[in-house]
Amino acid sequence: MHLLLPYLQDGIPDQDRRTLCVSSQAGCRMGCRFCMTGRQGWHGNLSAADILNQFISIPEAGELTGTVFMGMGEPLDNYGAVSRAIEVLTAPCDCQHYRLAAQSHGPA
Repeated sequence: MHLLLPYLQDGIPDQDRRTLCVSSQAGCRMGCRFCMTGRQGWHGNLSAADILNQFISIPEAGELTGTVFMGMGEPLDNYGAVSRAIEVLTAPCDCQHYRLAAQSHGPA
């Protein structure tokens, strides 16, 4: 707890950030008891196109500064589609580059 205090006292920077929380699966098969998504069960992996659609289907897409793969599902349990989506998002282009992060507690 003492390690978190300096960070919490400084506050969480949110003024100029627009972060999208992305899902990688419909449901989750990890079965964590504390997680409502895990309790709902696993209904399938999202494709790379499904994952990318989460970016292009929101009106604020052009304002995004970051992305976290910690929506519904376990990113490393759908590694192929998640890595393909990340390749597209980080490909050299004239578009805005995003900060990307993936939180996982599943298979490594």
